[in-house]
Order: sequence, then C-alpha cells, then structure tokens
Amino acid sequence: MQNKIKKVLIICSVYKPNVGGIETVIEQLIEEYKKRGIKTVILTKKFPSYLSEKDVYNETKIYRIDRPKIAEDFKKTREFLDSIESEIRADVVHLIGVRRPMPIISLSLAKKWGVPFIANYAGGDLPDEHSQDSIEVWNEGKDTVKPALMFADEHISFSRSLSSLVKRNISKNISVKLVYGGINVEEIKKTKQYRCKNPYFCTVRRLDYEKGVDILLRAFFQVLKQHPNTNLIIAGDGPERQNLENLANKLNIQNKVKFLGYIEHKKALSIMKGSIAHVCPSRQEGGGLVNIEASACGTLPVGSNTGGIPEYIINDNTGLLFKSENEKDLTKIMLKILDNPDKRTQIIKVGKKWSNNFSWQNIAGQYLKIYNESGNPLKKVVPQKWSGDTEKIYNILTD
Repeated sequence: MQNKIKKVLIICSVYKPNVGGIETVIEQLIEEYKKRGIKTVILTKKFPSYLSEKDVYNETKIYRIDRPKIAEDFKKTREFLDSIESEIRADVVHLIGVRRPMPIISLSLAKKWGVPFIANYAGGDLPDEHSQDSIEVWNEGKDTVKPALMFADEHISFSRSLSSLVKRNISKNISVKLVYGGINVEEIKKTKQYRCKNPYFCTVRRLDYEKGVDILLRAFFQVLKQHPNTNLIIAGDGPERQNLENLANKLNIQNKVKFLGYIEHKKALSIMKGSIAHVCPSRQEGGGLVNIEASACGTLPVGSNTGGIPEYIINDNTGLLFKSENEKDLTKIMLKILDNPDKRTQIIKVGKKWSNNFSWQNIAGQYLKIYNESGNPLKKVVPQKWSGDTEKIYNILTD
C-alpha cells in the first residue's frame, strides 16, 4: 500500500525530558518514521510547569500547553494552538495515552483539518480495579475524555487486556485494533552487557505501588536463604522508592539489593543483558513491553499473570508467569531459574527469536497501515449538544 502520510502530529500527556514506557515508545516510533521520511511533531502538556512552550528533542519539535482546568482556560489553549497551527498541522492526529485534556484537543484539531483522529490507549489511562490511581485519573477527566474518544476514527491498544477496558469504559460497540509496543532491535544488539561480581535478578520500572516491587523484595528475601550470593538490581524511581528501601532494610537484605534510581534506557538494556532474569511483578499493567526487551536482551522475562503481561510472555515458552501478588509463587519460579540453568537457556533461546516480531520496522508499518486505511475522517459528526462543559470546551477550541 502506498503511504499517503507525510507528517504525523503525536499528542501525549507528557514527553521528554520526562521518562517512562510511553515516552520511550514515542521516541522510538519517531526514529522509525524518520527512516521512512515521515516528519513528526509533538504536542504535550507543560509538565513540570517550568518547561518551555517550545522545545526540540533529537531534532523533533515539541510544543507544550499549560494544562487547562476549567472551560475558560481553554481560551488560552486555543490561542496557543492557533499561533503554532502552521507548525503542527499534519496528515493524521495520533493521540497516545488518553488523559485529560488531550483527547478533546486531538478531536478538535483533527476535525478542523479534516484528518484522521487515532486514539491509542495506554496503561493507567482507563479505570482498573487493581489501580486506584487509574480510577482517580479517569474520574477527573471522564466528562470530556469519553465523549471525545467516542468520535475517534480508529482505536488502538497495546494489549487485549487494554482493549477490554476500552470497550467497558468507552463503548462495547467500537472496534479496537491491537498494536503491541515495539523494540529497537539494533540498539539492543549494540548494547554491552552489564558486569557484576555476583549473579543477579533485575527489574526496570517506575516505583509505583501498582508495579509490585515490594512483592519482588519479599520473594528475593526467601530466595537468599538458598542462594545467598545472589543480588537484586532495581532500576527506576518513583513515589514508592523510600518505602521499598525501608522494606529492604526491614528484611535485612539492603546489602544484597541495589537501587539505581532513574537510568538511561541504554543502561537499562545493559543491566537486563547481564541478569539471570528480569522480573515484572506488577499488580496492574496495561502492556508489558519491558518483557519483550528482556527477551531481546537474552535474559529470561518473569512476570505476573495480570493485565497485558501474559500477551508479552508466553508462559514456559518465551518466559515464566507467576500468580499476581503471590510472593510464594514468585519465589518458587526464581528458585527454579537458579536451580535449572538448562531450562533457562532453552526459554531464552525461544524468547530471543520471538522478540524479533516486535521490531519497530514491523510495528511502525502496522501504524501506517491504520493511518492510511482510516477512511473518511469526516464521517462522524460531533453532536449539536454535549453534556456538561464538553460542548463549551469543544466550541472554544473550534469556533
């Protein structure tokens, strides 16, 4: 199929210099688009507030809006969007992550330009019973988020688990296309292995309660009773870090656990490459791309059987799954890995081959196919009357 897309506007809640799974996905997608001669521009929120309205990261222009809180605030948003329209106007509006107020801004720009509006759902944006934060985020913006998303031309999610949340919270009648996250195969191949005196497990993640690192610490405490020379490396930062360090002290394993804080993506890959296994112990996870990265790095991915993780780990084939929030089950699996190196080697071999399916060359092609096949973007006419402030905000952005 001939590609009609020359420029893409990606709209997201936060972007660089912020770091996280979605930011990495967007950064790597942009790099693949560059290789194909497709220009990309970013529209995001000014978070933290000291960031500038206009910026450039890796040759990609970034525009940031002050977060509007009430309907009248959107007048300032409209003025800013008008002032940069010639720079951000694109052939498609691709929203990645659906947090307020970005969906209604995405809809207004797509309708104004007569281009497709693609809604791409990420973990933590839709209410999940296992994550109180996701429920609070959803309730804060649901009056405008859901109505705007109803008029997206295409809906995409990173996992079937997320797709079910989309249908439950947006509409059971919409069609949700599945596009998994991608990995930079070449970057992983070039990354050197991290060296450590003792064998170690690792986890690379934001230190939120939902990420379940406390479960890993308690399981690792049990593992040490049989394998005292084993270490644990925790890479990442977040609001739970102090609680996790306190737990390590309470368990008296602080000398066996290393908290690295935030590290660059390349170093995270290096740490995974040198590990016995990467553990993803989440209580809630929309996707689970880090497990594919672990496979590509030549280590064994271990994950909880929740959310989208079982779609990124084929149990006992490309990795191992344990019962979510069950530290005894995780302990058993970690000991199995240490006591059965031949089985570990076998799984790693299968997983590494399987991870090639997730190259950005493949994933970007899937996105472009959706862009080009999205049909007539004007087929869905927004209602004459919306509830609450939705109508007022939409009119401010479009009139």
